[in-house]
Amino acid sequence: EDGNPDAGGRAGALPTEEAAKLEFKDILCRGGDIVAFNGWAPHRSAANMSAFPRRAVFLTYNPKSEGDYHDRYYQRMADMRQQWRDKIGLARSTAISEDEKLELEALSTIPRI
Repeated sequence: EDGNPDAGGRAGALPTEEAAKLEFKDILCRGGDIVAFNGWAPHRSAANMSAFPRRAVFLTYNPKSEGDYHDRYYQRMADMRQQWRDKIGLARSTAISEDEKLELEALSTIPRI
């Protein structure tokens, strides 16, 4: 819970003391498997111990009358990542990490309806 938006302190994360009260069940997946659940359902994952990156796609929707949250979400995450870089002393840069680049490339293949 150190403020890293891509780690345990991610916005909306379930507080550790609340998670300790719950019983989580493992869902073992193979490459290509899909798990779908409501984003508000308490969930977690262990550290990725493989040599391969773990990818996740978040499919979201809301009524058109509520507006388009896509750009707002990604701008918020970019801001949070830059705040994290500033906090830990990484130079301000317009360059993005390889992981961020891969995430953006994967996201670009998903059609916006």
